[in-house]
Amino acid sequence: MKTAIIGFGGMGCRHAYSLVKGNQFDEIYVVEPNKFLFLENCKRIEIDNSFFIYLESIEELPLNIDLVVIATSAEPRFQIFEKISTKGVKYILLEKVVFQKSSDFVKAIEICKSKGISTYCNFVNRYYPNYIEIKERIGKAKNIQMIVSGGEYGLACNSLHYIDLFQYLTGLFPDLDSTLIQINNAKHKRGDNYKEVIGTLKISNKKGDSLVLISDLNKCNEVEISISFDNEIHILNESTLVHLTYKNQLPIEKKEFQILYTSFLTNILSIDILNSDCKLPSIEETFKSHVELFKGLNSCFGLSELDNCPIT
Repeated sequence: MKTAIIGFGGMGCRHAYSLVKGNQFDEIYVVEPNKFLFLENCKRIEIDNSFFIYLESIEELPLNIDLVVIATSAEPRFQIFEKISTKGVKYILLEKVVFQKSSDFVKAIEICKSKGISTYCNFVNRYYPNYIEIKERIGKAKNIQMIVSGGEYGLACNSLHYIDLFQYLTGLFPDLDSTLIQINNAKHKRGDNYKEVIGTLKISNKKGDSLVLISDLNKCNEVEISISFDNEIHILNESTLVHLTYKNQLPIEKKEFQILYTSFLTNILSIDILNSDCKLPSIEETFKSHVELFKGLNSCFGLSELDNCPIT
């Protein structure tokens, strides 16, 4: 069994840690043009670099790799995906933002169909026990309302995690209703090629369920998620890791909000992917979420819907 990780930055090395500890693969390739970064991040995760087969380019990868994890920033990801698809790979796991424009999705979906590649997108909220429980409790409930509120948490790129969670909980594709956003002029930690916003995004679906995402510089940076349906309200805090449940406006339960981190979760994902039992959305399932977000953001950035949306 062979796996490869493309990009060995903060996310890539955490994927690698999980796959080494899981011991599912006989060979783990790492493609990272910056060898110094590769060696430094091996030290960071306390895994000896001898556990990996280090390569500087995708062209050096052997054929017929079982699983490839693409953990680069968004800008080069489609070109990397195209190269990987020629290598006889069976499964691909993509980080968000998956691609930066709708035409790349269309091409990638066609590639997957023609080459028989199963491609998943790493929206891990679907694996969190608290959200799985909430989905079970929702059942056939009507009028699901979700609010995500916080400070400078990266509304442009990180909103996709919550839009996908909304899609998972409701079982329907999202539609962008309205935006009240402006460019966040703070320097982007990923470089000048990428932009961020603050403000409010409003999402709905054809059943009338709603999602509101708020990024307000006057708020602290912790993110709070409120999910309400029927007579229940669930409030989950990503900083305090507390999950509060209210029924008929009365508190009935307080418990831990369990966040499963990449360094633990990727091995579980790899097993589920190889067994065709993965909860993550496919590239087809996340297409509409991205396109709807691009509409609102590109308008704010002064770009057309067909342009690259400069988020990662």
